[in-house]
Amino acid sequence: MARPLYMLCCLSGAVDKASNQVSHFNIVEQLQLHVPPRSLPDGSIPVPIPLQLQVVSTWVRDDEDAPNDKFEVEVLLDHTGEKTRPIHKSTFQFEESRNHRFTINLAIQPRPDSKSGIYRFEARIRKAGTKRWRRQEYVVPVNVIVPDETAPPKSSGKKKPKSKKR
Repeated sequence: MARPLYMLCCLSGAVDKASNQVSHFNIVEQLQLHVPPRSLPDGSIPVPIPLQLQVVSTWVRDDEDAPNDKFEVEVLLDHTGEKTRPIHKSTFQFEESRNHRFTINLAIQPRPDSKSGIYRFEARIRKAGTKRWRRQEYVVPVNVIVPDETAPPKSSGKKKPKSKKR
């Protein structure tokens, strides 16, 4: 049965087409999510900018697996206090390569009710028609920063020019 090689979460990556070598940029070890206030002083509702992540899961074929064996894969996201949800489901075959890599691009939208905790990404595979999953996971601590809505708005840092007395 295929086994996990590595799993990680990063902000971006690149794959060299000639060699299929991969580079991961800005590997995520922890997150600070700045949650927008529910409304601004002028009554408008801010729209948060989604956080773009890549979740990468790489597996290696064992000698007992044939290159044309079909595998099912699922990648799940579990966030503290929320229901675990699938973010990717598919099937694959190793074919010519001993390794198979999944790169899932994910946008996380901070919400006013977001809570600190962890993001736990779980990737699992099984040979098609079997019940036993092989798993790997990547855990990211999340610190949610909520603005104090009672505090006066911060100034832009620019000082108003003083008027000259005549």
